[in-house]
Amino acid sequence: MKALCLSGRSSSPSLVIDAGNTLGAPSALFAMEACIRKAAETGCCFATVKNSNHFGTAAFYTKMASEKGMIGFSCTNLTGKIAPYGAAEPFMGTNPISVAAPSNDLPVVLDMTPSVVALGKLILAQKLGQKIPLGWALDQAGNPTTDPAEGRKGSLIPIGGPKGSGMAIIVDILSGILSGAGYGPHLHDLYEFDAPQGVGHFMGAIDIAHFIDLHTFKNTLSAMIKEIKELQVAPGFNEIRLPGERALSLIEKNRLEGIELPDLVYQELLEIGQTYGLKL
Repeated sequence: MKALCLSGRSSSPSLVIDAGNTLGAPSALFAMEACIRKAAETGCCFATVKNSNHFGTAAFYTKMASEKGMIGFSCTNLTGKIAPYGAAEPFMGTNPISVAAPSNDLPVVLDMTPSVVALGKLILAQKLGQKIPLGWALDQAGNPTTDPAEGRKGSLIPIGGPKGSGMAIIVDILSGILSGAGYGPHLHDLYEFDAPQGVGHFMGAIDIAHFIDLHTFKNTLSAMIKEIKELQVAPGFNEIRLPGERALSLIEKNRLEGIELPDLVYQELLEIGQTYGLKL
């Protein structure tokens, strides 16, 4: 991996990183660690990564920043899977975006894709021979479909119509064009292993203490969380959850009870493990 300060100075709040088609996770980790380190000096730092591959969960990197008393930002682009609002064929990827901020208790962690569902839900439904709900995907002709196989050939539907479509486009601009990587249909598919993906990442860290006292920020955010939690619960809901709260509760549940997997997926993992001499 090569890192370049845009201004040529080590104190520059901007970095350009060439991943050299290595694994996405080490590249993104390197970028976020650099952002955190430099944000402590300059107040904020943003980095772009190009020539990279799948980096896993976007929130993993933003939580790194929140644990250091900073606001973290991360997003990445993928090959075209989402139809732009009004289009019948895919162009943007399921470009995930995450922002995390620290409080006195749990961090507030937004981690979302701009599509109604992630592509993985269609893949799992297809494996299990299940239909998908209308509103998840379009077939190749641009018609709503309940067939996950047709949805995979077609495109995913952006969340909130033009809002999700716009978000996916912005992530392509930040991760793909700003970094010098590709965008949309010009990237290689994650599930085809004949070539690197060539995707880009956009990472950032904002050192809260450069803007406002960190304790004041955490106290105010904690007060905001408390006020939201004390609002009247709507019919059909048991509680009001903040961004990232469900995922954090699932992590604790899975740590205690294990991760539940469909039998088919479990068998696939067993077969892969046997290939490499691993025992589950």
